[in-house]
Amino acid sequence: MMNMINKKPFLIALALTFTIIIISGTYYLRYKRLSIHLEVIKLECGWGYDILHRNQVFIHQPNIPVIQETITFRTKHEAKKVGNLVLKKIKSDKFPIITQQELDSLKIQY
Repeated sequence: MMNMINKKPFLIALALTFTIIIISGTYYLRYKRLSIHLEVIKLECGWGYDILHRNQVFIHQPNIPVIQETITFRTKHEAKKVGNLVLKKIKSDKFPIITQQELDSLKIQY
């Protein structure tokens, strides 16, 4: 009986802590998703993109990722397709890594 009385405040505090963490995490993720966006950028010899978080550059991608050579995207549309995929991964809490297979599926020329 004595153990149960001592455990009750601890369990209540633990439940409240988890509730606060879950609520805070939900609001943070919602805020994070709203405050991040893509900007396609015109470069000297092609296109690239920036991922901005709260209007600060979070990812600057002036060339096509993954491939061996340093080549810019040929069109604004190609840069936007890859940038949107990166943005989608970030918003889904995945690593913003692009694979060569993903480039091929998006029909990115390199």
